[in-house]
Amino acid sequence: MTGIALAWGLAEATLFFVIPDVLLTWVAIRRGAGRALRLAGWATAGAAVGGLLMWAWGAGAASAMQRLPAIDAALVADARAAVAADGNAALVAGAFTGVPYKLYASAAGALGEHPAALAAWTVIGRASRFVLAIVLAAGIGRLLALRLSGRSIAWIWAAFWATTYATYWLA
Repeated sequence: MTGIALAWGLAEATLFFVIPDVLLTWVAIRRGAGRALRLAGWATAGAAVGGLLMWAWGAGAASAMQRLPAIDAALVADARAAVAADGNAALVAGAFTGVPYKLYASAAGALGEHPAALAAWTVIGRASRFVLAIVLAAGIGRLLALRLSGRSIAWIWAAFWATTYATYWLA
């Protein structure tokens, strides 16, 4: 499972468009927060590697990213403006706004931000969101388990993510 978390973090930081939180929240509700938090470390490491790849790709990544769901030129420009204004720290706020991390990482490369700083801010931004998602999922899962079966909880989890992505991609 650690390999899956690592690969998912790397893939989503580059051109994959489903966040590792989907896996991490599933593990949190099925196997507990402790297991999910360990996987979050691997997903964060994968995101750091993917972020450095996007940093190296820099401005050239913009056209490829605009072919992904819910990413357009305006979103790419917004991420670039945020990095221009706040440096790599912009990706921490971005982790909670729905703007894909990959946009910040490629903007950081295009704008000449230091790659080591990008990696450090990646750990702060990605890990903080992963931890929040895990804690919420585990807590909600425990509350739901008082009244619902594991199967019902799994359906609620699936409905949550399906609704989240439908809303995000269609907005």
